[in-house]
Amino acid sequence: MLKVIVNGKEHKVPAAPMTYRAAVQLANNGRFNENTVYTVTYSRADHDKSGILSGSQTVRVKKGMIINVAVTSGS
Repeated sequence: MLKVIVNGKEHKVPAAPMTYRAAVQLANNGRFNENTVYTVTYSRADHDKSGILSGSQTVRVKKGMIINVAVTSGS
């Protein structure tokens, strides 16, 4: 398990690629609303990459990675 920071809170996650949905669920206590659009950004990922995670994309998790999830639109 690797420690990552999601919206300022530490979480332990498997050393596996992180999906858009998994990031949202970590930020929202396991909840994911199909009718809501979320913006998921990350930094300090594998090879110190930063970027935006969307729909079907994944990002390789690295210890200390920072993920921010915000509601963009929807309910």
